[in-house]
Amino acid sequence: MHEIIYIQSGTYANYIGQHFWNVQESYFDWNEDPEDTGERRPPEVNHDVSFRQGMGTDGTPTYLPRVLIFDTKDAFGSLSKYNAMYQAVVGEEAVSPSIWAGASTSLRQQPYPKSQYQRDLENEVVGVPSKGGPSQPVPSRKAYNPSTWADYTRVYYHPRSIWPVTYNLGGNGNKWEEGEEVWNRLREQEDDFWDRDFRLFAEECDLLQGVQMTSSGSDAFASLSVSLLQTFQDEYPKLPSLVFLPLSQRKARFNTYDLAERRRIACESKALTMLTEIEATIVPLQHPATWLRGKWASGLAADINFGSAYQTSALLSAQIESATLPLRLNGNLTSLNSLTSLLNDHADTPFSQLSGAFPLSDVHFADKVWDFSTAVDSSVIDPMMYSACTTYRGILSLSDRDTLQERLEQSMGIREPLLKLSLTQLQYPILTSYPPILSEYADTIPLMSILHTSSRTASLLEHYTTALQGLLDENQFAGLGEGLGRDDIRAMRAELVNLREGYVQTDGFELSDEEREEDDDII
Repeated sequence: MHEIIYIQSGTYANYIGQHFWNVQESYFDWNEDPEDTGERRPPEVNHDVSFRQGMGTDGTPTYLPRVLIFDTKDAFGSLSKYNAMYQAVVGEEAVSPSIWAGASTSLRQQPYPKSQYQRDLENEVVGVPSKGGPSQPVPSRKAYNPSTWADYTRVYYHPRSIWPVTYNLGGNGNKWEEGEEVWNRLREQEDDFWDRDFRLFAEECDLLQGVQMTSSGSDAFASLSVSLLQTFQDEYPKLPSLVFLPLSQRKARFNTYDLAERRRIACESKALTMLTEIEATIVPLQHPATWLRGKWASGLAADINFGSAYQTSALLSAQIESATLPLRLNGNLTSLNSLTSLLNDHADTPFSQLSGAFPLSDVHFADKVWDFSTAVDSSVIDPMMYSACTTYRGILSLSDRDTLQERLEQSMGIREPLLKLSLTQLQYPILTSYPPILSEYADTIPLMSILHTSSRTASLLEHYTTALQGLLDENQFAGLGEGLGRDDIRAMRAELVNLREGYVQTDGFELSDEEREEDDDII
């Protein structure tokens, strides 16, 4: 079946993930008769890659996302661990007998109210579907303002997918060690999360491809995610991991005396270095505050709010879902292993980039492509491109397909097998849960998404090496926590410098003699 296990960790990562799963659910045809499949064309998307078959507590067959979701308890909103398909087996609301015989007063916290979108959706859906989540659209497209990502969910999740974290992670620059504490508690106190819950998803797969993760990179959720992937890599050393890593806002000048900034830089630097140690393929995503309005945004609404997690995550999710769509298409030979191997073709370039044009109705992508990993206009993609996997969603003539291939080759300076182009007529669906960020109304849109590896990553890594050097120069390690002292910062900086060389050695950029001597001293 070539299944994938998905992991989402941190609030913004779950904003992205909720849009992703809403779209996956929309590809289903709930009216299809299972006995009539022989007379139908198979669906374009192979749902078994991302969804698991199961049985609800009442014996109802289920088909739910194969995902693990970590976030703070408040972020789950009205989304409970048990839903209409999975009532609490032991009794989530059960009252245990008490040895106290006297009078007692019961105090119960008010449940989180359902969002307006959830109420609108329920008004349209009669009964509970037997296979997945409520797929029917609400009658009119409204502008919603959700308080959290759970407010616009269109899918049901398995109870073992839901993991509220009681620690206040995701706050103002949490320490790395706090995420490790959460992971240790999951392993030791939650009836062994790994053996009981993760293995449920892994061992029921016929042929597990690997893990696709979206995780915060700037707080303790990064530590939790890295700890989980380390365990996964120890157990499944031959399976790849593809990690999308939203970062904190990059400022013009790093303030070494700001504790929250120090912690964010330390968390991100450690996440980047440790993810490379477990041989993950990492796709950093720059904070939306760094995005610049330009020609690339001409198809977006003029009032799009780059400060809204709901809106910006929708844009990122469309690119992530489209860039990885070949992994889920029926009849497509792209696998998670072949994708990550292509992106790291040099074997020393674990960091890749996500770019895209949204929407794109033709092959004229000049000035319309934006690099979400480096926050620059990438119409002229890069002075040195190493490899790329491009997905175009939309209807193109045969001649336009050839033209698109030629233009990509010209702009990137690479050809097959380093340049892979996947074409599908399955356009990106604009659901009622999607924010009104398009300049024109549409039910579906064509777009182009690119996962690529290039020398531009060198500037990203230089940002962290410079910031870490600032910590060393100013001797600012207070409040960073265990494992992030002077020696640790020096070692991380040295590792990032070495990683940067993998992106600059072929484009004419050379480290100065002073930099090399300085790096030798650090090592």
